[in-house]
Parts: sequence; C-alpha cells; structure tokens
Amino acid sequence: MPLLDVSLETANKLYAWGWKGSIAGAAITLVAVFILMLGTRVRDRENESQISRANLEAARANERAATLELEAASLKLQLQERTRPLVARRVLSTQAESIKNALMGKEVDLGIVFYGSDSEVDQFAMGLIQAFKAAGARVGVMKGSTPPYGGSATVSAGLNITGPQGAGLDAVANALNKAGIPFGRNASTPFGRSREEILLIVGQRESISD
Repeated sequence: MPLLDVSLETANKLYAWGWKGSIAGAAITLVAVFILMLGTRVRDRENESQISRANLEAARANERAATLELEAASLKLQLQERTRPLVARRVLSTQAESIKNALMGKEVDLGIVFYGSDSEVDQFAMGLIQAFKAAGARVGVMKGSTPPYGGSATVSAGLNITGPQGAGLDAVANALNKAGIPFGRNASTPFGRSREEILLIVGQRESISD
C-alpha cells in the first residue's frame, strides 16, 4: 500500500497523535526551560556567593598583610633606634655663638663638672667650657673619676643643670636652649660642691641625643 494511501479514519488518528505529541513536546520543552532557568539561577547565586566569600577572604588577607607590614616597620624602627651608634656630641661654632649672644651683658659664674673616662664626654665638656668662657662667663672646672652624685654615671640627656633659682640659672638654661643643646634639671648638688653654685654636670647619655 502506498505511504500516503491511508483512510480518513487512519489520517484522523495520525493527526490526533501528532497534535498530542506536539502538546507533549511543548510541555516537555516548557518544563525543561523552567528547570534550566532554575538551575541557572541556583548556579549564579552559588557563584556570586563564592565570589563574595573570595573577595571577603582577600580583603581580610590584605588587612592582615597591612597589619604585618606596620608591625614590621615598627620593629625595624625600634631595631634601628637600638642599634644605631650614638652620635658624638660637639658644641658647634653656631651653638657657641648662640650662647655668646644669649649671655651678652650678663654676669654668670658657672661650674662645669664632668667625670669618667669617656672621651666623648671630655670633648663635649671642653666644648661647653670654651663656649661659656668665650661668652664672658666665669667658669670653674671640675674633672672627676666617679659620678658626682655617687649613683649611676648617666645623667638626663648627658647634661644636667643645677643651682639656686635666680637670674643666673635662668640665663644659663636660656643660653643652652638658644643653642639647641638638650639638658635636664637636677635639684641635687654633687658631692663637694656648694648649693649656691650654678653647675653643668656632663656625663654619659641614657638615650640618643644628636
């Protein structure tokens, strides 16, 4: 029997089956598209979640790295401060000139006390002696082998000033300030010295003072 030589009844059945197949295929396609869309949304959401977690971890890692860098820089600075050698103190010509200008027209009696066997201390003390003498101060010098207070050989910033309150003490302190020479104040009087004397006590430094 030829392929297209079918009865009307058979053709109606084929048409019905084809229609039903088309409807079933459309339904399957619709379900498949829905499933595809749902799967895509879930996958996209999971990808976004993974990306967010990765970004958060990266941000935390960067924060930790920044913290470690700051800590490393701080430790490096501390190490440099502890290991760099002390710069030898000297009274520069400009500082001596500042002392001279600050004491101009003032009468000052001053004792300079230094001690120990440190050549840096000796050279610094000699620079102060020369500067104050050049400024017109009457300077007495005492060199000892032991700390003048009987304690540690270290004094604040390597230089202390002591003496009775008054214009003379203020003049010496002002001259040192004008010259940019750091010093500390000490109310104690070195052994063998009068409380009425204005004294500069030169010693080793407990901290770096350029």
